[in-house]
Amino acid sequence: MSDTTTRSIKTVKSVNAHITVPPSKSYTNRALIVSALADGLSILSNTSSSDDSLYLIQALRHFGIELVASDTQIQVQGSNGKPAAPANEIFIGNAGTALRFLTTFSCLANGQTHLTGDEA
Repeated sequence: MSDTTTRSIKTVKSVNAHITVPPSKSYTNRALIVSALADGLSILSNTSSSDDSLYLIQALRHFGIELVASDTQIQVQGSNGKPAAPANEIFIGNAGTALRFLTTFSCLANGQTHLTGDEA
């Protein structure tokens, strides 16, 4: 038995809608790194609160980056491409994106950086 009903797509000229896209861990982490390297204040909205992003925020603080996080945004005071060398080892759990970004980010700091994580 087959369906022989003809179906068509009805188009409209415009749509009036408000769409909220879920936060992205990947975009949040990239925006955190760019903001940390920028000169001046950056305000990030609709950010992820994933473990990876939270580890990255903590790690950036070790580099002297000032961050203020709330439920709705993260304010980042950039280092103008000159992060401070961290005084202590930085633990980033199992945050692979954070590790990849921080390995190159740490090269901008004068001194040594020791990144560590868990075994998983």
